[in-house]
Amino acid sequence: QLLYRAARLGAEILVVRPPTMSSDTISGYSNVNDFLNLLLKSQIKMNACVNNANISFRLLPVDACAKAIVQLAMNEETYGKCFDLFGKPCPIS
Repeated sequence: QLLYRAARLGAEILVVRPPTMSSDTISGYSNVNDFLNLLLKSQIKMNACVNNANISFRLLPVDACAKAIVQLAMNEETYGKCFDLFGKPCPIS
């Protein structure tokens, strides 16, 4: 509601909802404390894996996500709209 009110007062609003972000495509750097990395690290440590979990993540490299957000923000035609950025599904089981 805050965004709708701000838009009515003349603010240029753009809503971008990113998916789970993966590592940078150039450096390979990733947040080692995010959920997916902790899940994978714990499976390796326990010498176990998730079977038949039917879980998949939509991953988007952090640098691609940042580039998309900047391009959307620089385009006046996107103001007042909402964008869901979805990466490629990545099953974990």
